[in-house]
Amino acid sequence: MGEQSFPCVKRKKSGNPENKTEIERRRQMAEFTHFKKDGSAVMVDVHEKPDTYRAASATGTIQVSPEVFAAVRDHTAKKGDVLGVARLAGIMGAKKNAELIPLCHIVPLTNCEVTFTTDENTNSITAVCTTSCVGKTGVEMEALTGVPQRCSRSTICARRWTAAW
Repeated sequence: MGEQSFPCVKRKKSGNPENKTEIERRRQMAEFTHFKKDGSAVMVDVHEKPDTYRAASATGTIQVSPEVFAAVRDHTAKKGDVLGVARLAGIMGAKKNAELIPLCHIVPLTNCEVTFTTDENTNSITAVCTTSCVGKTGVEMEALTGVPQRCSRSTICARRWTAAW
C-alpha cells in the first residue's frame, strides 16, 4: 500500500515526517473513545466510571431588528411570551438530547436552568443553558442542545412581529 494523503494532518518538514498510512490512521482512531479500530462509530461504555456531580453551561446569542427586540422585551409579540416559550424549548431540548444527537447517553438531568439577558445597544438576546446531573458521563451536550432550541424558538415566536425581519 502506498502513502496516502490526509489533508487534516500537519506534516513536519524535518526528521521523521508524520506521514499517516491507513494502518496508522486506524490505530489513532482507536485511541478516540467513540471509534473502533476500523473507524466505525460506537457509543462509549461508561459502566466502570464512578458517579460524580457534573455541570456544564452553553451560551448562544441572536441579534434581531429593533422592532422584534422591543416586542420581546415588552412582551407584546403576537405569539405571547417569547422568552418563556424559548425557556421551555431549551429545557425540552436538553432533556431530549440523546434522541437528537447520535451516540449520546441518556443522562438523568438533576437540573436544567435557562436564563436570558438582553442588550438594547445591539438588539441581541443571549441565552445561557446550565445543566447538571450525578452520573457516569457529562452534561455538556445537553447544555449545547438546549441553546439552539431556545434561540430558534425565540426567532420563530417573534418572527411574525415584523415583515422586515
